Amino acid sequence: MDKPRVSYDREADALYVKLTDAPFAREQSIDDARHLNLAADGQVIGLEVLGVSRGVDLEGVPHADTIRRALRRRGIPVRKAEDRARSPAAQAVAAVVVAQRARRGLSQAALGKQLGMTPPQVARLELADHDPSIGTLRRLARALGVTFNIEVAPDGHVAVKVGD
Repeated sequence: MDKPRVSYDREADALYVKLTDAPFAREQSIDDARHLNLAADGQVIGLEVLGVSRGVDLEGVPHADTIRRALRRRGIPVRKAEDRARSPAAQAVAAVVVAQRARRGLSQAALGKQLGMTPPQVARLELADHDPSIGTLRRLARALGVTFNIEVAPDGHVAVKVGD
């Protein structure tokens, strides 16, 4: 394959970059949003990225320069790891959403339907891309059967504690 093939699923806000035609053997996660596809010999054959609308972080990704060029040709933003600042509150909510969704065997689309959200919005919650609004927390509490306790300290620190 001369150039990487890039495909983007707008509904899922997910991107796939195919580097070679070698057969898929296994997946290796870099983090919650980035997953490498590997051939049987360990060769990287592709990259899947979630939450693409916020930009793609290529730090630590093999063949990053090749992938960066392919993404830029398609107008897909590339960002740096430091651009992905995640608050502790967003991370706490994300952990609950991921765990509860998995426990209930729900897809992002199914949970999104319960919440009145799109699958990409659920994906962004799970990636802790932003602090959820009170309205979102209210809908999550109702759908997942959990209680969110929010503490805001005088120094501006926000903590979210979750209970069943």
